Amino acid sequence: MIKLKDILKNLQEEEEPDKERKSTSWLDECGKFYPVPGHHHAYAIRITGTFNDPESILWRKGWQRITYYSTGTLFTENHYMFPNDIQKRKLIDLVMDLGFNELRYDGGKKSIILWSKEDILQEVK
Repeated sequence: MIKLKDILKNLQEEEEPDKERKSTSWLDECGKFYPVPGHHHAYAIRITGTFNDPESILWRKGWQRITYYSTGTLFTENHYMFPNDIQKRKLIDLVMDLGFNELRYDGGKKSIILWSKEDILQEVK
């Protein structure tokens, strides 16, 4: 089984570096990632078992929809709940491991930066 980090590294390394590409996954309330093969809505239907607004069902349960952009930004989205501490830690760790520039939260109206490369303390020699 291919790992999420491998998928995202491939996304960053694809041809045409100037072309923005994205990939999505879902993150449950316990911090487990579910990479999405295809469209996030179809996968939400698969997870919830319903066609009736599956994203809202997952969001109300505390899940976050994650979108990774090849330009180095990761968005976490939930129109009802901010990411919990476990989710934030997992997301920040992933962003740092991949060398992405920032992590943003989108609550439906505006996005805010949760973490950026500027948050890393530089070691003084």
